[in-house]
Amino acid sequence: MALADFQPITQTIQIKSRGGNIEVVLRGLGLNEIHQLLSSHGADMEGVFRIYEENAGPEITVTAMGKFAMALVKQAPGLVAHAVALSAGEPGAVDAVQKMGILDQIRLVKAVGQLTFEEVGSVKKLIAELADFRNSVVSN
Repeated sequence: MALADFQPITQTIQIKSRGGNIEVVLRGLGLNEIHQLLSSHGADMEGVFRIYEENAGPEITVTAMGKFAMALVKQAPGLVAHAVALSAGEPGAVDAVQKMGILDQIRLVKAVGQLTFEEVGSVKKLIAELADFRNSVVSN
């Protein structure tokens, strides 16, 4: 199989809408999306890992992702909406995400977090990788 054959792992979340249910197909965020989030939400991104450590601990588990998602929705709603829109491949849908109820936003950001960070396994490892990436972006 060639690199061009790559298909990201996705998760579909059903969201109730006045016009009927919608399906939001999410995938893990890549470096492009992380860069966009850093550029648009630098202050919030600085606190993401602190929020994670305070609410979830050092390992990524389903329970930890739920606590983390709840804290993020409350403390960085703009970042959450932007991350979900990017994960869905709809960067212009930030306003739509922000209009959703808190439980739907939590379900969505939890899925984005699992898809993005699941393979990393350790928040400390991820922090180190993203710090290196951020330093290279800032220095350029």
